[in-house]
Amino acid sequence: MLISPYTLPVAVKAGDTGLLGSGTQGGTLPTTSTESYAVTSDSATSLLVTLTQNTDAGISGSTTTQTAYRVTTSANISLVSITTQYKSVGIVYKLLTFTF
Repeated sequence: MLISPYTLPVAVKAGDTGLLGSGTQGGTLPTTSTESYAVTSDSATSLLVTLTQNTDAGISGSTTTQTAYRVTTSANISLVSITTQYKSVGIVYKLLTFTF
């Protein structure tokens, strides 16, 4: 699957969201994928930046993965969590969460 080149923001603040890239793979069961970000306030000196990747293969199912990072005002970045949800026919059949 080809994903369009990422468009990265120069700066972010709490409340910012945006699309980073998207792509489609054709065929009998076309698959689409989007990657986006959301920024939320974490503390007086840090933000949480959540990257979300959605992959939808129609009736074959879909996957959503969210990876959260803590970014501090002193430019430290740490991994907070990774959550992946698998769905088929609208029913969640697997949810994995790793918290660091």
